[in-house]
Amino acid sequence: MSMEVRAQDNPAVAQLRALLGAGNSLSFARATPLPGPAEGVTLHEVVISHGSERNTIASLSLSGLRSNGVDSLVARDVVTTTPDGPLRIGRIALGGLVAYQRTDGTAQQADDVKLRELLVENVTIPGRPVITIGRLALNAYGSGQLSRGEVSDITMTDIPEDPIDGASIGRFSFSGINLAGLASDAVAQRVPGRQARGRPSLSLDNLVLRGRGEVLASLANFSIEGEVNDQGSGEGSVTLRGLTAEPSEVAAPFLAMVGLERLNAGLTLRARYDAASGRLVIPAFSLELRDVAAVTLGLSMDGLTADAAQAQDFSRMRLADARLRLADHSLYQRALQALASEQGGNTQAVRELHAQIIAGLLTSTRPEPAMEALREVLLRFIRGEINVVELQAKPAAPLSLELLGLGLVAAVVQGPAGVIRQLGLSARGERQR
Repeated sequence: MSMEVRAQDNPAVAQLRALLGAGNSLSFARATPLPGPAEGVTLHEVVISHGSERNTIASLSLSGLRSNGVDSLVARDVVTTTPDGPLRIGRIALGGLVAYQRTDGTAQQADDVKLRELLVENVTIPGRPVITIGRLALNAYGSGQLSRGEVSDITMTDIPEDPIDGASIGRFSFSGINLAGLASDAVAQRVPGRQARGRPSLSLDNLVLRGRGEVLASLANFSIEGEVNDQGSGEGSVTLRGLTAEPSEVAAPFLAMVGLERLNAGLTLRARYDAASGRLVIPAFSLELRDVAAVTLGLSMDGLTADAAQAQDFSRMRLADARLRLADHSLYQRALQALASEQGGNTQAVRELHAQIIAGLLTSTRPEPAMEALREVLLRFIRGEINVVELQAKPAAPLSLELLGLGLVAAVVQGPAGVIRQLGLSARGERQR
């Protein structure tokens, strides 16, 4: 008896038929046993049918196939029938798959599955949009495990939207993330649980949006990095680089209005968090529009504990201080030109109007040194003497978000001086090249 004939009766083939279940048929041109201690087999020209649906696999290698998993599976040239046409996958390789069965009779959850590694290559998904994926890789998926993975060479065409009809992503990757836990929370519609200690990261590179045959916008990189300890404390950063809006048919009117050939932007955020006290410190949250302006926000808060957040108890969350900085490269001048054009006047007249509004708003019948200092800084900015304005709020004592909201309403009734006193607001300005 030949090796191929004996392979027809390989236990892996019987196990595969059992897993496919009633109503599904399995056929193949030939089978070849795989060497090794585990019962393994390679099936060639595989056809799996269910009614009128016919799915094909050029070759399927199985090793250690069980009712709840498989040690190794490699499938090449997979074609699956869908209502929109054939879904094609060049290669699937996975190892160490186990689907744990629950003994309490409850439904299986996303984190009941454990997977050592998965690789999928050359995927084409039909429909609108048509999606292609060059490579997808996943490692260490399972309850309590910190997964890592990436998807690269992603394209979407024939998107049924206007103005965007196409998009591409060079690479999306992540590491140090409890992906199984997040998947289980999402399925159960729960608030995501705290991530395990480690250094989680996420990155997206080379995003391009297209429409009507031209590039609308692009993003060079978006990344999130952090470090978390066993108590849930840690630090992290968010970075967005190379966000560009091109002078396309869609964006051209807006770009022309603000006097830009194209829009280039970037963003950075750095933060530290202590879980025990709920102290959050954001040294800098910066947004920059190249050749236009840069805005930076910083703040410190206490009481942002998990319990307070879950209970939505704003009385325990307190603002300690906050800072706002605007570095104007051309923003105000562009706004002046746009307003002057709209009103049929000139930029100097618009400046004078703005100065009158600020002077009237920030003038009091009694001495208010902090308000007077703020007024002078803003007037110097309007006159073009300075192009950097910094505001700092430092209340005499940390303000709860609940009282802050109520206090600001009351302060607004009292006038700007009341708001400035409530926040402990100060201002400074400078000229920066």
